[in-house]
Amino acid sequence: MKQRHLVDGSAVAQMKKTGFIGQDVLLSCNCSNDLNELVWQKDETIVNFHLTDKSLINDSYKNRTQLFLNNEKRNCSLLIRNISSEDAGVYICHALASLRTGVWSRKTSEVFLTVVDGSAVAQMKKTGFTGQDVLLSCNCSNEHDELVWQKDERIVNAHSEDKTNIDDSYKDRTQLFLNNEKRNCSLLIRNISSEDAGVYTCHALVKDQKKMWARKSSEVILTGQTMKILTFLTLLLITSSSAVGQTVQSNQTGFVGQDVLLPCNCSDDLNELVWQKDETIVNLHPTDKSLINDSYKDRTQLFLNNEKRNCSLLIRNISSEDAGVYTCHDLARVQNMWLRKSSNVILTVSENEKDPEKYTDTESVSPVSVGVPICVLALLLVVGLLLTIMIRRRHRTSQNTGSEEPMLEKV
Repeated sequence: MKQRHLVDGSAVAQMKKTGFIGQDVLLSCNCSNDLNELVWQKDETIVNFHLTDKSLINDSYKNRTQLFLNNEKRNCSLLIRNISSEDAGVYICHALASLRTGVWSRKTSEVFLTVVDGSAVAQMKKTGFTGQDVLLSCNCSNEHDELVWQKDERIVNAHSEDKTNIDDSYKDRTQLFLNNEKRNCSLLIRNISSEDAGVYTCHALVKDQKKMWARKSSEVILTGQTMKILTFLTLLLITSSSAVGQTVQSNQTGFVGQDVLLPCNCSDDLNELVWQKDETIVNLHPTDKSLINDSYKDRTQLFLNNEKRNCSLLIRNISSEDAGVYTCHDLARVQNMWLRKSSNVILTVSENEKDPEKYTDTESVSPVSVGVPICVLALLLVVGLLLTIMIRRRHRTSQNTGSEEPMLEKV
């Protein structure tokens, strides 16, 4: 076999990638258009080849990986299907090209793959206003060794030695709040704009001492471990302060044990609907139902017609605990900006259907209450009439007795 003389190409590119157990992950690698050979490795293990003997591919990656080579061969990305915690580590992409001089040039890319247990993901929502600051919450373990906040693939902020990977649009505009016990990993973003809307991920990495790996690159030796990761997802919605309409407020009364319908009129370009009581999510459309508070699950229903203009909420079998202020958030996306219209409904819950405090003086005058004094008056009239008749009869009797006495004397 002819010996190959290698020369290093451009500097080694380093990237980070996070994947979830059981899902697929794509590892990026840009290569030259005169590519002759491509090799993906993890440590000393061959993950995939291009144009060479496929029998050298490790059994754990056979039929589970795929190369994405376009016609120009500049994209040498690797797809790994159904990843597990064993797949975590450093992957190296070697792109070999033959030069006219007979010398082989090699370009190398490294991807640090972190594998996350998806069952540990918590989800939250946050709404901020353009021009203001917003705090995204993240509760983490007091034993975490590294903290990374990301939006999509961009690093927003990190608590680690390497700060160079933070995206330029977030530099000098974000701040981490880490208390002494490290259990608070919240992120502050200053002066937010519509571009900041999206899903933010908080990764709290904890070392797993059982699985060790080492990464070597040029003169830098980095040691680490596969990580157990606590992940929090926060959906940040940005609202223009000038675009917020006036809040509509109404009152509704319900009775214990019955159902109540809370009205809300929404726009026909509705993208998302959220019903809340204080900070509690009562119901929402069409996102993850797991965010609904347990006390309202299977007890509420949204009434969305075809035009989506009716966003009313039905609450079944209400109790005194349900009393309070409910807010209907109508969220619409217009030109990459989230606009919000809110309606407040004050729900009053009564123990009985006929609550004396809920009626006015006019409503409290019933036929029964009017009839009672009339009956009493009639009874008094009857009694008075009877007394009058009795008095007259006695008077007549006394007169007749007086007229008979002189007649007896004459006899």
